[in-house]
Amino acid sequence: MVALVGGCYQGAWVQSALGLIHHEPWNWAEMALRGGTWAIGMAGFLAIQAAGWFFPPDEREGRAMVERALAAGELPPIARVDAWRPVLAREIRELRLGRRIVVPFMLLVAAFVAASAVANDNDPGVWALAIALGGFAGVPLRWFSVRQQRAEALLARVPAG
Repeated sequence: MVALVGGCYQGAWVQSALGLIHHEPWNWAEMALRGGTWAIGMAGFLAIQAAGWFFPPDEREGRAMVERALAAGELPPIARVDAWRPVLAREIRELRLGRRIVVPFMLLVAAFVAASAVANDNDPGVWALAIALGGFAGVPLRWFSVRQQRAEALLARVPAG
């Protein structure tokens, strides 16, 4: 799903930038081709990452434990409590950074697409895409926020060591 959404944003971003720079009309087929190509590449990258090719085995297990803990909102019963403090603190930092980068970028893409809509004689299809892309920025904002709240709640349960 992440790759598909990213492909939509990437295709719209490139199409709007090229259209604004070269004063060309919006081309849905080129947008779909660029976005689809990017989405396929990203899906492959995410599959390789999920398979653990980028991390040593012990780090893969640790990341899986963090994922399960955040999904459940509970630390595993066999966890070394003192080891969770730095892990959760790092997770919170990464989530804050993700929220500060991903959401503004999504809104920037929506703004570029809106500018392209104006440049394309207020094309209603391009306007609809700009509005949809801007509105969809709320999804990762919510995801980052909920996940950060869970990580902060878990961190609050870990005694300071």
